Formats: sequence, C-alpha cells, structure tokens
Amino acid sequence: MSGGVDSSVCAGLLLEQGYECSGVMMRLHDDLIDCHENACCKKSDIADAYGVAQMLGIPFRVVDFAEAFEREVIEDFCAAYEQGLTPNPCIVCNRHIKFGLLHELAHREGYDYIATGHYARNEQGQDGLWQLKRGLDRKKDQSYVLHMATQEHLSHLLLPLGALTKAEVRDHAARLGLKTAQKAESQDICFVGDEGYVDFLEKRRGGAFEAGPIVSVRGELLGKHRGLAAYTEGQRKGLGISAPHPLYVLERRSKDNTLVVGSREELGVRSLVVCRVNWISGQAPASGTQLDVVVRYQGKAYSAHVFSGETTDSCRLELDEPCCELAAGQSAVLYQDDVVLGGGTICRPARGTADIV
Repeated sequence: MSGGVDSSVCAGLLLEQGYECSGVMMRLHDDLIDCHENACCKKSDIADAYGVAQMLGIPFRVVDFAEAFEREVIEDFCAAYEQGLTPNPCIVCNRHIKFGLLHELAHREGYDYIATGHYARNEQGQDGLWQLKRGLDRKKDQSYVLHMATQEHLSHLLLPLGALTKAEVRDHAARLGLKTAQKAESQDICFVGDEGYVDFLEKRRGGAFEAGPIVSVRGELLGKHRGLAAYTEGQRKGLGISAPHPLYVLERRSKDNTLVVGSREELGVRSLVVCRVNWISGQAPASGTQLDVVVRYQGKAYSAHVFSGETTDSCRLELDEPCCELAAGQSAVLYQDDVVLGGGTICRPARGTADIV
C-alpha cells in the first residue's frame, strides 16, 4: 500500500472478494520527511495508508527496504547515466524490490499472494501457463513495467484493477468511503525530487557533468556539451549549437565523454539488440516471429520480427519502420496482441547505417 487511491481500492476490492488481507508499505528512503511532492513513503503517505487500513479493518505495517533500494535502484540509476545509458528506475525497483524482496517476504511469512494496484491483467491459460496482459484501460496500462515477472511471480500475484478505468477506481474509492478517493497521482521518479534528475545526478555524481565535445557522426567538432548526463538520446532542443538543419542526440559516448549528434534520418533505428531478456512463459518465441515492441512507458507499439541473440538472454529485433524514440538502457517490451511475451534492456541500437555494437 502506497497511500494512493489505486492500492487503497485494491485492498478494498480484495476484501469484498473474500480475501484476508494485510497492508504493507515499503520504506524505500531513509528520510521520511515530506521533502517533495513525488517522494514515495512520505510521512503523509504512511498516514494515508494507515488510515485506509484502519477503515478497512486490516493490519498494516511498514517494511524497511531502504538499504536495498539505495544499492539496487538509486546506485544503478546513477551508474547508468555515467555510462551514457537512459535507465528506468521503476522497472529496476519492480525487478529487485517488489518481485524480489517483497515476494520473498510474502513467501517466507506464508502469504498466498502479493496484490498491487497496477493496471494490468494476470490470467492462466488452458495450457496452465500464466500470462501477463495489458490493462483494459489503455490510457492507464502498466504492463510495460511488469515485464520482468516470471511464472512463479504471476502465480502468486493479484491485479484487481486490470479491468478497471481510473474513473471506476475513484468511484470504488468513494463507494468504500476511502480518504484517498481524490488523492492526486504521483509522477516522475520518486527519489529525484522537484529539482529534476540533472540536479540530482550533479549532487550525487558531479563527474557526470564534465564538459566535452559535441561531434557529428563523421567526427566533425560542432561545439561543447555541459555533461553527458544532461542530455537524452533523441533530444533536439537545448544543444547549444547551430546548424542548417535540426540536429538530434544520437549517442552519449562515455568512453571519451563525447556527445554525438545527427539528422533525424540518422536518429532512426531499424535494428536493435535487447539484453537481459525475460521470457514470461519461460520459452523464447521462434526466431522470425512477428510481434510488437514498446520502448517507452505508454509509448507507441512498433511492429518487429524477433531473432535469436548471441547469448541465451538476448535477442535481436528488426523493426518494420524506423523508431526515433529509443535509447540504450531503456526497456524494450514485447507483445502479441494484449499478451506480454517478455522484455529486456536495450543495448546500443544501430542508428542510420551504423553497425550494432
């Protein structure tokens, strides 16, 4: 329970369905002061979650995962930017904290399921295998951030909001008399704060903002950047250089602290390698299978063909049309219709005519 409306309604609906529930909030930060609007596990959130649990008549407690969150999520976030990658810390948190520590805690204490307020569906097929599916409300679908789930996870996971819209969830909250019925949604990265990720990284990793050259794909010196971590692949505005045509960030090359820019045509990607792939069924699809790939949360689905990678936990994707919105370090999540097949981390994509590296 996060103290928000989604997890509050999740608990209320499960009680109505006859489950015995216990509320748990994960303490992910050492500082519980209401330091900024998007911070999770603030004192106000704890109070809201506790109030909902009291109203529903269920036990509630806070479990301390702050040390693991610092090590697995925040440090990973900082290190990724230093390497010229664009991480998604929410996915890392789900992998190591929710489907890691919380799953282990529930199993150790004898609980049958973990339930979350994600907008996604979890169904068992006729073959006995569990499937992760998109939420019916496409505007709220959160299946993208759950692609690391395994058969073991899904067999012990409840997603009671997967067939609901946000408006319906708020209606349920009002019907149940929950104090969180009209609570605003949190946005952005929970640990970064109002100053944004650039200021956060500068405080944590000053070296990530060492100035360096901006070059074209042909190696021409075009200007100077203020630190690789301040830029995102695909970025057009704010580069501080002039050219007769729009230029986009193609690569943040950490090995020599160089920002590589080029045209939109050079930005487009038709081929990419995905590493650390998790196949939810436990089996990779046949090489050459056509599927859809999503490279950003709530992003466009691109038609692609999947091929075996050089390692057992990687694959190669050939897109039917160029994609200009992906970056190394992001997650590529693979779908067939509404079913999530799996996903992994994007390695350096092949932009323009360059080779995959």
